[in-house]
This record gives sequence, structure tokens and C-alpha cells, in this order.
Amino acid sequence: GPLYATHNRAGEITYKHLSGFTYEFTITTYTKVSGVSGDADRTRLGIAWGDGTFDSLNRLSEIFLDPDIKQNKYIGIHTYSGPFTYVVGVGDPNRIQDIININNSVSTIFYLEDTIKILDPNIIGYNNSPLLLNPPIEYGNVGQVFIHNPNAYDPDGDSLSYSIASPLQAAGLPVAGYSPPNLINPGPDNQISINQLTGELTWDAPQVAGIYNIVILIKEYKNGIFVGTVMRDLQIIVDATNNQPPKLNVPLQICKIVGDSIIIPVNANDPNLQDKITLSANGAPFIVPTQAATFTVGAPANPIGGTFRWNTHCDHLNKNDYLVVFNAVDNFNSPPL
Repeated sequence: GPLYATHNRAGEITYKHLSGFTYEFTITTYTKVSGVSGDADRTRLGIAWGDGTFDSLNRLSEIFLDPDIKQNKYIGIHTYSGPFTYVVGVGDPNRIQDIININNSVSTIFYLEDTIKILDPNIIGYNNSPLLLNPPIEYGNVGQVFIHNPNAYDPDGDSLSYSIASPLQAAGLPVAGYSPPNLINPGPDNQISINQLTGELTWDAPQVAGIYNIVILIKEYKNGIFVGTVMRDLQIIVDATNNQPPKLNVPLQICKIVGDSIIIPVNANDPNLQDKITLSANGAPFIVPTQAATFTVGAPANPIGGTFRWNTHCDHLNKNDYLVVFNAVDNFNSPPL
């Protein structure tokens, strides 16, 4: 019988410019670990470069985010012949089973693509894709507002625009039998939207427990000129529990002069008093090469406090805002999906 390699949950492709028309690409996938046959755990992934050539990239890292969620990174270098618009694609059979908004997800190919528009370097320069710093697997709860921000950081300071799209099964081909998550038990209390400037996806609110996938499409503009897209295939695992999420207290926006120190207290508390909260942070200030920010926080507790510190430097001047996402997660034990 057919061997179902039921392992792909989520992912994206990102790239950086090395020299000339040579770029380094990173395919990041998030896969299921349990119940997956050995050959479904890919040590290599195929990639179509968009210029008629193909390659197979080696897996260079594996990180377990959870006993049943693994992050895999495959990295490869490609040189293009010159300016053109290339669509880079990766297809891998298959998605995990029981994604409730994709019919027969276990027989559906997992496909990611990016557009890389190489322009005349003398006019526009070279481009690096944004990096997505928040992983594309998130947990929600029936009847509660779900929020995901990919936390995209563009090393070139380009403008990014966000929209919602359908997952794909091949180049330009949406998965068969896809329903947007808000059409699973639709109604006025089941709405999904995305802030096209900040990338914050809001689902208010899931109505049915289960596993959902949706795509966030990020378009990149350099001085107003379109230079590419990155597609994030996001998995949302929705529980139906009587658990309430932690409440996070953090300033929404601050403005500082370069050279100033930024010190922000971050606090969270959970109405379920027996729960403990883990507090974490990610974002561009933590990965800048000079004087990166720090986030200091103690062991899981309720309530919990942490401190964000950033001694800013003239190297940090950027025409875009810096985004930091703080995550407060409780340890309410829900059944694994």
C-alpha cells in the first residue's frame, strides 16, 4: 500500500545575498516526530531555483521545540545568470493528517515558494529576504482571541506588507479542499484579519478544536519597488479547554533617541492561579551585530516579571520600527494533538 509520510506542519523559505547574483537559501520546516516512518524524516530536501535548475539541499540543523514538533533547516547556495523574477519552490509529501481545514491533508503535498526579483544592481542594489523570528506553530483555544505575529525582521530596512493566502500544493496551486479557518463553523464571532503593516494575524475566535493551516504572504518593497515575497505556512493548534491565557503587561510603543538605554519591565499573571507562566522574547534587537538587547527573566512562576534592556547604538538607526514580541505561555496541560 501507499506509504504516507505524514510529517509536515509548517515552514518558510528565506534567503540572503552573498555576492553578485549568488544567494544563500534556507528552507525551514516544522515536522511531526511521532508515528512518522524513518524515510519521512528528510535529511535532504529538493528545491527548484526558478531558473529551470534543481538541487537537493542538506539538512544542517534539527531542534526539538516540543516532543512532537521539530524544526529542520536546509541550506544551499545558488547563482543566477542575471536580473529576472525567479520563483523558488520546495514540495515535500506530505502534510500531517487531520488538518481540519484541508480535505485529506495526509495525501496533500506540502509546498513552499518565494519570489525573488533580481533587479539591476546598479539601480536598486541587492536584496535579502526578511527573517521570520517567531516560529510558525502556535496554540489557540476555542472561543478565545488567537494572535500570531511572524515577527519579520528585514536586514535591509525594506518595507513589508502582509496578507492572508491559501496554502499551496504546487507552484501557484492552492491545496484542494481548503477552507479558510474562519469558515469552519462560520459566523459573526469567527473572523480572521491581518494588519498589513505589522503582520499581526488576529482570529476572533476559533469555534472548533483541531489543527488548522493558513498562509501569511509577505511582500517586500525597496524604496517603493517590489523585490520579492516570502510565504509562511502557519499551523494553529486549537484546544477546547477551560484554561484562560496569561495576561501580559508591556508598553505597546516606545520612541527613543539613538544612544539611549531602553529598559522595559515586562510582567504577566495568569487567572488560573495554579498555572505557571514562561516568559520569552524575540525580535531584531536581539540579533543586531552591535550591542544586542537582552531579556532577563526567572524560572516559570505566576505572576512573573522580566526585564528587556537595550543599550542603543548609532548602528541601530533604521527607517523601520524594531519589533519585539513577548510571549507568555502557561503550563496548562492540554492533550497533545
